[in-house]
Amino acid sequence: MPVIDKENFKDYKAVIADSPDVNAFAQCEDKLVIVFAGAFDEFTTDEMHFIMAHEFSHISLEHCQSATGVSVTLNILRFIPKIGGLANLIVNPLVTRAYMRENEYEADEKAVTALISIGMNPQAAVTALEKLRAIAKANDISEEEDRTGLLDTHPNLTARIEAVKKQIEKEFQNKKPSER
Repeated sequence: MPVIDKENFKDYKAVIADSPDVNAFAQCEDKLVIVFAGAFDEFTTDEMHFIMAHEFSHISLEHCQSATGVSVTLNILRFIPKIGGLANLIVNPLVTRAYMRENEYEADEKAVTALISIGMNPQAAVTALEKLRAIAKANDISEEEDRTGLLDTHPNLTARIEAVKKQIEKEFQNKKPSER
């Protein structure tokens, strides 16, 4: 945790929800990550490190507060006579969700950097995301459905995997041979 947020890491908490589901999410206000017990059956220890670092990164980067701020700011549209209410109804969800998708990439990036900084193999990020994609496929979400639509809160997993692979490649290209 200290590599995610050196100043506040002692305030962070994690709990395991007694559920066979494979899920994890952050509650920023409480600096709390909730992991469903089923995740521990699907992912290796290294992959769980990535998942936890990803969720704690959402807290550290204040993603919950930022998404709320964007939505509240856009709510001002509703005060524009005649078209404001409709504009807010249409624009607010689109912009807020696009902002949330960008947060996923940012949390992935910070989590990968954290893994590298503590000497872990960042490939765990790739394998964790690949497993998530396989789980989605097993739950009847086809490759064609692994896309980013306007109302989606998460970017598609294929795009996230590619972004993480590029980051890992870039991180290691920038290191001296003795540091690799």
